[in-house]
Amino acid sequence: MADKNFPDGFIFKKKHENAPEFIKGMVAINVGSFVAWLGKQEHNGWIDIDLKESREGKYYAERNMFKKTGMTEKPPALAEDNIDLDSIPF
Repeated sequence: MADKNFPDGFIFKKKHENAPEFIKGMVAINVGSFVAWLGKQEHNGWIDIDLKESREGKYYAERNMFKKTGMTEKPPALAEDNIDLDSIPF
């Protein structure tokens, strides 16, 4: 299992008990800490952060490090000259 990657300066909190139903939570960002953490991350212009709940019920944020694997080549395009247009039923 890969090491956990928690963003510095990024805190996810449960919504206040008096908050309206459409409020799901709150994110607090310490700009200096978060920007410094961002500067240390490898990325392609985007970083995904999952908002999670611990077994103890505490909310927290963790960087999603999922990388797609598998198909690396695009499938070959269909050659138009291989299609029999008369065999298409519509």
